[in-house]
Amino acid sequence: MVLLCILVYFVSYLTRINYGAVILEIVQAEGILRSLASLALTGSFITYGVGQLIAGYLGDKIKPKYLVFIMSIVWLVVCTEIEKHAKIYDAPEEPKNQRVSSTTKLHITLQFVLMLSCIMFTIILQGILRDGVTTWMPSYISETYNISSYISILTGVILPVFSIICFQAALCLYNSKLNNELICAGSIFGIGFLATAVLAVAPSFSAALSVALSAVITGCMHGVNLILICMVPLHFKKYGKVSFTSGLLNSCTYIGSAISIYGIAKISENVGWYITILSWSAIALIGTIICFSCAKMWEEYFLHIRGC
Repeated sequence: MVLLCILVYFVSYLTRINYGAVILEIVQAEGILRSLASLALTGSFITYGVGQLIAGYLGDKIKPKYLVFIMSIVWLVVCTEIEKHAKIYDAPEEPKNQRVSSTTKLHITLQFVLMLSCIMFTIILQGILRDGVTTWMPSYISETYNISSYISILTGVILPVFSIICFQAALCLYNSKLNNELICAGSIFGIGFLATAVLAVAPSFSAALSVALSAVITGCMHGVNLILICMVPLHFKKYGKVSFTSGLLNSCTYIGSAISIYGIAKISENVGWYITILSWSAIALIGTIICFSCAKMWEEYFLHIRGC
């Protein structure tokens, strides 16, 4: 079963990543602007995010194996009639009221909304860096170091390979030292900020260094993604909202992805790669600050809920 799940996920990523892998070659071959070429990826990330919400909601209602089968059939139908651009929307229901004392209900609700909003915004920032750097790093390398598009595209292979290592490192960090999800995510975000800062200081020092730092940035964002999207929803198991929460949070990643694909293309076209890298550094710093600022409130909230 695990191998089948891995295979399904592997195939889905072939369809999701292949356009981003050749976008540099498309831009050069067709002579179009990066911002124009990015629109297809932007649209795919938007629909991916919407799909996360729908699947997350349905995941609390339908057994996973049936949901995967149903989604596979839907995917097959959509692919055979792609010209029709079929879209399925399903508004999620409001979550059930939590069982807390009446004297603290309003305070806890406001606290929860604030924390969840901060987490969702942080995930959007993570999505901007993760998919933005992954998509446009080959273009940055090619234009900065005058390397052929074929070689610069191949450097992009390093990013997902290194991300596998970062997944394991983030999980070990969470399980062994930092059990507070926001402290853990903030620490990883901080490492990503340091990598963007070094890249900003030496934006054209070495192609190998730039690729390595880009790999660290995207790897850290994958780690943040793992902690905030996979670990945070587990707190909602007692309310039967694990799948919905996971889908809601994961959709925020693709809001960030949609913003970044077009946004980075536009910024780099208008003001160059140096300012673009500075914007990456600012995003990573903001993500770090938000995570650490909300960490204590997050821990106190769930300690209170466990006691109710």
